[in-house]
Amino acid sequence: MQLPQGDIRLRHYGRLVCELLNKLKEMPEGDERDELIRLTANQMKRDLIQWGHGSMDDEKVADDMARLTDGAVQLDLNHFTFERVNLSEPQTKRSSGKKKK
Repeated sequence: MQLPQGDIRLRHYGRLVCELLNKLKEMPEGDERDELIRLTANQMKRDLIQWGHGSMDDEKVADDMARLTDGAVQLDLNHFTFERVNLSEPQTKRSSGKKKK
């Protein structure tokens, strides 16, 4: 069974991040939008790390965010601080649904 992919430009970010980025394009300026930008940017950084794209660079997240929102969100890295990502935490693997005996 194949799950529907829809219009996900970069699969490593997934559908939820793409939906958040689309929502950010339409949101008016304000505290709620700023918080959603913070949450989305941090999730994007975690996704890059988890998918092992070799880059945890903050600039990549900022560039992707600007590109995927058609320039509506410009992350100012001089004033934005990402949450610290603990690389030593074990990454949970997705289960295939089969139980081990």
